[in-house]
Amino acid sequence: MRRRVLWSVVLHFEQISAFFGSAIVLLTGSFMMRPNLNESGDVMSWKLIDLFCGAGGMSYGFVDKAFCGAFECVAAVDFDEASIRTHSANIPGPSFAMTVDDWLRDHEVPLADVVIGGPPCQGFSLLNKNRTGDERRALWEPFLEVVERSRASVFVMENVAELYRSPELADIRKRADELGFHTDAEILNTANYGVAQTRKRTIVLGWHRSHFFVASDLSAVAYT
Repeated sequence: MRRRVLWSVVLHFEQISAFFGSAIVLLTGSFMMRPNLNESGDVMSWKLIDLFCGAGGMSYGFVDKAFCGAFECVAAVDFDEASIRTHSANIPGPSFAMTVDDWLRDHEVPLADVVIGGPPCQGFSLLNKNRTGDERRALWEPFLEVVERSRASVFVMENVAELYRSPELADIRKRADELGFHTDAEILNTANYGVAQTRKRTIVLGWHRSHFFVASDLSAVAYT
């Protein structure tokens, strides 16, 4: 069985001033992995799917050489058309202005190495006082369906800090385990990753048991 070693995971956070509103903070990530080689020994890009992609801050951290540059975005999905236009203008690759559920229904999910994304967090936010039953709390389900159908080896999910203490985190990790993934979750503070503000986010990292030897410990980088 072919096994690839995950040497380390580095999470970057980048503050982005959006053209359509105030500054927002988006997660960007990069994986420092053994080069992806084909049978001829040529270096190939790792394949990336970005869900709930927004304007592309998370994709940017994977595809731009200023951060990692080893990834090719093979699909980006967001229901907001303005965000998709911005994503398409800055990051090469197919992009779709629709919900993830609609994309799963109408399109074939491409093969990918990594699936990333931040399912909308209003259902968990402290600003939402009536969080019980909010359908947005369950948008991790199509996220993990894409992970399964794309045969990804790794996924990175970002959400507000409140996800860490919610019952849904246990559900996410249980479903990921059923799909063959080890997971780790931690609250990380963007101020420790170059952003000029204190903003805590839950990061859920999953890696498939059949592809990786090593474990992850996000707590090692979870500064408070």
